[in-house]
Amino acid sequence: MVSRMPYSLALVGLAVFVVTCALGCGGGGGGGGSSSVDTTPPSVTSISAPDLPTADGGNTTISAVVTDAGGVGNVYAIITKPGGSSESLTMTLASGSTYSCVFAAPLNLYETDDVYQVVVSAYDKAGNNKMAGPVSFRVPGTGGPPPPPPPPP
Repeated sequence: MVSRMPYSLALVGLAVFVVTCALGCGGGGGGGGSSSVDTTPPSVTSISAPDLPTADGGNTTISAVVTDAGGVGNVYAIITKPGGSSESLTMTLASGSTYSCVFAAPLNLYETDDVYQVVVSAYDKAGNNKMAGPVSFRVPGTGGPPPPPPPPP
């Protein structure tokens, strides 16, 4: 018989590590019985992150379908911003097997579009991980430089 004792869960940057220790039980001899270990990561499909309609920014709903025979644990959306920095958001079960979260994109003051990249990272209850993506969404640019100020009176 094997017992599992989780020791720690640490979030380091954008990676989550799960450490599990398996200890043999009993005092020698015997036993029969078998156990199987889940080594299959979850399935992550249908990632969606719609473009925003204007340079004003706003909320975009990021969603993905996540399934696992042994049960889904945690699901995260990792958003890489135009400047290269990243933000991780926890996705929650919205309906069926669809997980979602809302990202608030800021106003885009530049002429060109701001492009954001999204990767979805899903863990099952056994700690197996699957990362899928990236997909991208855009916050449109202003389309041109701001108009000049009005002439003085």
